[in-house]
Amino acid sequence: MKQLLTLVSMLCLAIPAVTSAGNTEPAIYLEAYSSEEIPTSPAPSYICTHGEQAGGAYHCYAAKAPRSFLYLVVHVDKLDATCPYEPGPACDSYGGYLGLPFGIAVSGEPAVFTCVFPCPGFSIGPSLAGWPAAIVVASSGVGCRDRFENPCYLGFFNNSDGTGATYFDVVGNADEKTYGRHVINCSFEYDPGTLVGCNAQWGGEQTAACLALVPVRATTWGAIKQMFR
Repeated sequence: MKQLLTLVSMLCLAIPAVTSAGNTEPAIYLEAYSSEEIPTSPAPSYICTHGEQAGGAYHCYAAKAPRSFLYLVVHVDKLDATCPYEPGPACDSYGGYLGLPFGIAVSGEPAVFTCVFPCPGFSIGPSLAGWPAAIVVASSGVGCRDRFENPCYLGFFNNSDGTGATYFDVVGNADEKTYGRHVINCSFEYDPGTLVGCNAQWGGEQTAACLALVPVRATTWGAIKQMFR
């Protein structure tokens, strides 16, 4: 119950639309991994632990086979230096994250959503609109989370013999109209500069762009924070 209340309170935080704390421009990425078996928990290690991809690319495309399954992984990146203190005001000048409200929109060839699973150290909160339109995931462990710790993953099923393209897009959480797609930083605030790094594609000819975002130049507030680290 305590974890549930924490998740709800994190999703409903009343903060300014613009804040000088936390991450300058964090980004949300989707990664896709085909599977012959239904996604479940625990997942293979590479699902919840982010590994570096050659050339800075992300694994946002997976080939599709008839009657197959997909692990759709949520990854948070482009974070400022992870806060070394307990989450709270002491983390104002640092990065890292504690949670994320978001939704997933599916288009193209149909795919059946099966479930959403938290990665170790995270919990999935309540959803009024239903998954995957409204998902909130938050840390249930100790300390600030860094970019190598993926928060959650979703399962999908190709219930046909088709192998055409299915597209998955990060969208705003249907339950949260104002901050529905914003990283929650370690100061318990939403990062208004949150971007979508890349969406994902399953099957068809690859059109999804999987390259990492170009690093943001250290200007304005980002540059000031770096001066004191």
